[in-house]
Amino acid sequence: MSLTQSRSMGAGATLASSAPTPTLTAIGYDGTGAAVNVIRSTNGTTWTSLGSFTTSTNANMVTPMANSGFKSGSTYYWMSSGGAAVLLSTTNWSSFANSASTSAISANGAAYNGTGLVTGRTTMIVQSSSDLSTWSSSTAIGAGNNFRAAAYGAGTWVVTGILSTVGAGAWTNATTNGSGSWTAATTQMTSASTSTVAAHVIYAGGKFVAVGGDTANGAATWTSTNGTTWTSNGLISSSASHTLISVAYDGSARYVAVSNNGNIYYSATAASWTQATTPAIGLLTCVAYQNGYWVAVGNTNTLVYSTDGATWTSATLPTASSTDYKLIIVG
Repeated sequence: MSLTQSRSMGAGATLASSAPTPTLTAIGYDGTGAAVNVIRSTNGTTWTSLGSFTTSTNANMVTPMANSGFKSGSTYYWMSSGGAAVLLSTTNWSSFANSASTSAISANGAAYNGTGLVTGRTTMIVQSSSDLSTWSSSTAIGAGNNFRAAAYGAGTWVVTGILSTVGAGAWTNATTNGSGSWTAATTQMTSASTSTVAAHVIYAGGKFVAVGGDTANGAATWTSTNGTTWTSNGLISSSASHTLISVAYDGSARYVAVSNNGNIYYSATAASWTQATTPAIGLLTCVAYQNGYWVAVGNTNTLVYSTDGATWTSATLPTASSTDYKLIIVG
């Protein structure tokens, strides 16, 4: 949908000015070609290659991490398996760079609120200053705990992952940039086993929504209005090896979550979920919404789209079948 504004210039004269149409940018790694591929769409159905670059000069940049991408200004950022804050300029998609002093972060998911960026690895939360270049570490979230994802909303940072003893867990921080110590949630996420993990969290529709699960019991979701008291919504699937990986919101009426076995679920409340109709697909890693389209990406050049979150169609991509897409950046 084109965003167009018109303003009067006098008798009968009109000047139209158009803002850029918001886009969806997907990023994946081609293990056969040892390259990162970047593709873009304005409608979710037709995708164009923006470029490809090899990772031979920096092994830390090999694998983009799910749910870790964002855009600041004209630059795109994401976390990688061996570092943090990989960046690409919109004017130069054939090269890349990574922020200073990040080679040991081995980042998981990330979130950026315009002031601070929170990412992390295992027991440690790592913050960046607003320049997205200078990094610092906060107090660890505790031995045996494991960081997976971050979200910011209602003046609070929330990170989710797995507790050392009782399954999925969350921690909070009330500073704008996520600096300093983190506090374990007062009422943690109830779960069926100690292996349950909260793999992704967002703040949307006035609440935090977390998704995850475990290989023994299936997919699970949780909600919280403040990040400190969590409600378990039970299992939405008891399928073995079935864990939700990513969740997104359309801004008004629907949440969508995707899983590691190719299933997709949708909900109006984030409490009760319905399985969507999908083509035969495998592991999905990220879901996003823009311009009236839902888009989900995954391994083996997988990308599916939907206009309602309930019925999905596979897209044809301009990249090799060995590309494993890990994240989508909106904007």
